[in-house]
Amino acid sequence: MFNNLFNYCFPPIDIDEDAQLTSTTRMVPFDTRIEMECKNFLPEVDETWSLIRQLSKDVVQFREISHAYKYEHSEDEQKRYLDQLKTIDGTIYNLAFAIHQRIQLAEKVVQPLLNEFRSSTLDEQESNNYVPAYIRIAENQLNSLKLSFKRIILKHNSNSIDYQNDLKRSFEVSRTTVDNIKTIVNQDEENLHRTLTVSDEQMQLQTTEHKPQQQQDLTKEEIEIADLQTRLESVRVLNERVRQMNEMTMALYLSVQEQNELADNIWLNTTTGSDYISQSVDEFRLINNLKQSKMALWIKLLCFTFCFLLMFLLILTLIIVLSQK
Repeated sequence: MFNNLFNYCFPPIDIDEDAQLTSTTRMVPFDTRIEMECKNFLPEVDETWSLIRQLSKDVVQFREISHAYKYEHSEDEQKRYLDQLKTIDGTIYNLAFAIHQRIQLAEKVVQPLLNEFRSSTLDEQESNNYVPAYIRIAENQLNSLKLSFKRIILKHNSNSIDYQNDLKRSFEVSRTTVDNIKTIVNQDEENLHRTLTVSDEQMQLQTTEHKPQQQQDLTKEEIEIADLQTRLESVRVLNERVRQMNEMTMALYLSVQEQNELADNIWLNTTTGSDYISQSVDEFRLINNLKQSKMALWIKLLCFTFCFLLMFLLILTLIIVLSQK
């Protein structure tokens, strides 16, 4: 009876209901804020996709012009293609840098919100395995941007390496041509020095005949040297651009690896936290049970003492009454 009265006056506290109420109250502003951030993230994604489409078109154009340059034999057309390739390569680099900055900015904005949502809704996800649509959309869009950008950059790096090899081969051919021109000019000069027995008029005539040819050869040699210097500069710029774009792709790869490690750490922390919470709930219930059992023992002891005193008083009263008779 006393136990029922005590339980009625002091009911036990159910910690699961309080925890669920607290988590529900705490999750309402989190979900609203995360949903608004993800919706604001989508226009940035659309602009980034437009830049990626433009980058893909420029990469295709670079490949087509580099193939045309490879099979072109006219020097004027080769120079025109070379200028176009320089312009397109600079445009591709600027676009790639802008897209890389946008992806990093989007990742800094969205990834903490996704991690916060996962850590704050772990209990609900374990119970019903439900993820809101805006969370799935934001995560899928971010991953798609990274994969598409990486694929296009790798494709452009492959095209740049092929074009660089073509420039090196044309450089070797041009250098051989310049060496042949130098050899011919040197032979002509030696022939001029050897004709000492020829008369002055014949020597002047021969010198007059060779001067225009030598000037043409020297002018052609200067043009070839300038063209070689231009191609060498193009090779150097291409090497630098390929290195920088490889650094961009490696930075994205490392960021993906860091996100995977962060997700693993979050999962480990939340798993450990859930185990600790369940253990704390069990310990709390055990402490409540011990308190209730201790209180029940004290009540039983008081009742037993009270009954003993009543019996003692009754016996004492009977003894007094019987002694008076």
